[in-house]
Amino acid sequence: MKTFRANNPNIIYIGSWTDQDIAKIAKFNYCKFFIMFKGTALKINAEGDLLCSVDGGADCAETEFSLAGGVHTLMVTVNAGTRLDSIEADAVLNVNEELQHAFNDELLSIVQGREGTDPATWQPVTPAARRPETDVKLGGLFGQLFEQNVARIKRCAADPDTLDLPEGAKRDLGWVDWLPASLKDGRIMGGAAKALRWGEDADLRTIVDNAIDRIESTMRPDGWYNYYPESEYAVNYYPNAENSVDVILSSEKKSFDRIFWSYGMVAAGKAGNEKAYGLLRRMYDWLEASPYANQLLLAHNSTNSLTGNLVLAESVAGKVEDMLFSQTCLDKKTVLDGMAARNPVIFSNYPADRPHCYCIMDILAALSEYRLTGQQRYLDAALGGWDVYNRYYKHLGAVTAICEQGGPYYPGSYQMDIGHTGETCGTMFWLWLNLELLELFPDEEKYAAQIEEGLLNVLPSAFMAERGVRYHNVLQGRKDDPPVPVGDATGSCCEMTTTLTLGDCPQYTFLSNKDGLWLHQLMSYDARCGDWAFSVDSDIPHKHQLTFTVRSAPAREQFVKLRVPGWAKDAEIRVNGEAASAVAGTFAQLKRVWQTGDTVTLTFSPALTVLPYTGVEQAENGKGRFCVTYGPYLMALTGIGETKLPTVTAAVDALCAEQTEASVAIKVNDGMAFVPYFEVAGDTAFNCYPIFE
Repeated sequence: MKTFRANNPNIIYIGSWTDQDIAKIAKFNYCKFFIMFKGTALKINAEGDLLCSVDGGADCAETEFSLAGGVHTLMVTVNAGTRLDSIEADAVLNVNEELQHAFNDELLSIVQGREGTDPATWQPVTPAARRPETDVKLGGLFGQLFEQNVARIKRCAADPDTLDLPEGAKRDLGWVDWLPASLKDGRIMGGAAKALRWGEDADLRTIVDNAIDRIESTMRPDGWYNYYPESEYAVNYYPNAENSVDVILSSEKKSFDRIFWSYGMVAAGKAGNEKAYGLLRRMYDWLEASPYANQLLLAHNSTNSLTGNLVLAESVAGKVEDMLFSQTCLDKKTVLDGMAARNPVIFSNYPADRPHCYCIMDILAALSEYRLTGQQRYLDAALGGWDVYNRYYKHLGAVTAICEQGGPYYPGSYQMDIGHTGETCGTMFWLWLNLELLELFPDEEKYAAQIEEGLLNVLPSAFMAERGVRYHNVLQGRKDDPPVPVGDATGSCCEMTTTLTLGDCPQYTFLSNKDGLWLHQLMSYDARCGDWAFSVDSDIPHKHQLTFTVRSAPAREQFVKLRVPGWAKDAEIRVNGEAASAVAGTFAQLKRVWQTGDTVTLTFSPALTVLPYTGVEQAENGKGRFCVTYGPYLMALTGIGETKLPTVTAAVDALCAEQTEASVAIKVNDGMAFVPYFEVAGDTAFNCYPIFE
């Protein structure tokens, strides 16, 4: 083995480190360093407390490792004062150079005509359980958000520029002018179509049908359709090169605009417009045979290219060619392998384009490709990608910690003070991904918990019915209020993905298969599903209870699997008054022949938890920053005035949640109080990670 000193440029340092000759010393707790290395052995020469993770494994205190040959990764987290002297390995690699070479080789193989796998070997995977597609009526908070979203869709559709601006406001088309296919047909038509599946509405139906008629009348006979010339598909963006603004904006259209237009078209088809699938099929027949097919990764924000054809492939209009299109022109083998290997920097350092929360598109694409082919490599990539993102790129509350500007967003850096964190798109994609994983693995409570985090913390905070959608969900300072008439009021990517998510919000309620139901979210709703008709009544911060009531049920033995959240204390389940087992962090299985009028109640106390901030923005005085959660809610410290980093002096074990009819609060010193993050108004100063003494 060779010895590589701590000042070696191939070692990536995350957090505040100081130099001492050729050694590095951590200034604060939770500093980190990362290497990619070769060899069959590794030794870390350091003084202090280290937590080491090799190849994405669990953290351990070991500093010497015996490994199989090949390329490996090491992520180390240390305490303040830890001294790193050297690393011993066969080679410490330059991460950016390695990934750049891999990307260049990948592009070359695509241009030269990469081959896909034989469709005859594919074994499509059917999820173990399915989300509802119709017949769910939401109540409570999410019922209000759903109806507000529908009203906003109608207002946007009635506005000539789909901006929903106040009368007389100056119009700045912004995103709508730049990406019209996604922000008109994706956001407006797609949102209307998704909402239609949960209840007929003449106005929404007109929005969808008029949009499809317009698309049909303007689509070229060979299938080309869009708001701008076909030649824009020939505009290529080259990372690390000088690209003009026109190149940047034009190249993104062929990925971003197409992707979300595709989501809108599939939604229209599912809502009953018979022409939508045929039109979408024609467009992809054109694209997959076009001279631009192998150039889609040469686009700004190229990760957007990955799922449009796969959304079509999994629809009733899909063909095997759609999946082959992914394998020959879009699959990024380096990223798939990196996700499977749980490489912590596969999202932050991959060179195709600026890394940000659209990395979840890589995971979504891999999961779709697994369902279409049954190939294990895609599932390995999706599960590994989930682990990497969940472990290193997500704040508490399902707030994304990797964004498109202000980086680099190294793994575990959890930056907050840069003005560009918590992009709403990231949380929306995270919701989509975890629901798909829950369908495959419906007994895995962790996926339901991630859905809950996003639904209860970001979605109601980001969506402002009268003003649009916040682009960012910041964790300190003041929330990102979109100005009118500019900014997010012009229809951002975040407004689009939030519109689609709210239109589909009823699908985040339960799963079902022929044997029973999984009730995975504490939401209020009425539902019909096959022979089932039932209602769920739940209000987490106030009632601390869920009640499931059967209105009708199959005339045979069925299970109801009721999620008991991991944060639930003193959980108790009763079936028609009789006690049943309830273990936090699991699904409780209740199996019987259900009768009309049967009831199940889950009661609990939300745990109040204080967790340390482990990112790079530690307090300069070395005192620890912490956040507070109450059950599933991320809490924000308010009453702080203009203090940028307030201090809480209350003892952790003395913190107490006080209930009111409207909300919950945790009062601390100097008139400050923690309240649910989503309730904090845009003009209120707050901090989710104050200092705790």
